[in-house]
Order: sequence, then structure tokens, then C-alpha cells
Amino acid sequence: NASAVRSEILQHGDATVGLYVAFYRGEDDTHKLVTSGNVLLRADDKVWHATREGSAELALGGRTIPVRAATIRDAQGRSLETRMWYWIDGSLTASDALAKGQIAWRRITGRYRGAGVVVAYAPAGPSAAATLQGFVDTGWPAISKALADARGAGR
Repeated sequence: NASAVRSEILQHGDATVGLYVAFYRGEDDTHKLVTSGNVLLRADDKVWHATREGSAELALGGRTIPVRAATIRDAQGRSLETRMWYWIDGSLTASDALAKGQIAWRRITGRYRGAGVVVAYAPAGPSAAATLQGFVDTGWPAISKALADARGAGR
């Protein structure tokens, strides 16, 4: 269970992008960022299934990072291209192991103040990757600031 969640569908011209951001403050047994239950699609999902899973590169905050990429399809044949990554006290990773390690290290050293997951998605197609990158180019500063502000609100 996240401390705060924001989900939006954004449109600019002909481009539509969905955004899901969940923030986790003060992890405990019921509030964990990286768990087997926090996945893009559950194995028993009756509506969506993954047709492709892998990684992609996304320019975020002045650097390029690997992110999780998946194409998912619903029962009506609609497909979405997705990108997912973690924000750990300002550090970015798509790796569950690295996210868990960063959280553990920050908790041990008394520096952990929160973490989040970001999922951006757009209708699948030839321009999906460019649409997602364009959204991130424009929106990442505000998303990053909102995560940092949420972290500060827990003091």
C-alpha cells in the first residue's frame, strides 16, 4: 500500500500518455515499494496480458537510464507501450534488486525518507517510444519535484 498515489491520462495534440506514480514513505510490512505484489500485471489479470517485456532507455533528468518496457494488450485488442522505473530518494533505477538495496542502505544509515514508482504508458505503435520520451522530457521535472515534495512532507 502506497502512502500516496496519482494516476492521470494526459493529452497534448494527438498524443495521449497515461501516468501512474505511487510514493512510499516509511516502509513497513504493509507499505513496501518492491514486492511480488507490486507488479505492472498480476499473473491472474483477466483483462491485460503482456505481449512483450524487456528494457528500454529513457532520458531522465539529464541522463539516460535503462527502464522496464512492456507492451500489454487487453481482451479488445488495445495495446499500450509502458515504461517503469523507481525513484529512491532522488536516485533512479528499474532494478528491483538495486531499489531494495538502496532502500536498505538508506534505512541503515538513517537517510531513507521515501521512494516511488513511476509508470508511463501510451497507445502502442510506431510513435509510442517517441511519445513517451517527449512526455518525460516535458513532465519529468514536475514529477521529480512532486516525489521530492512528498518525501519532505513526511518529516
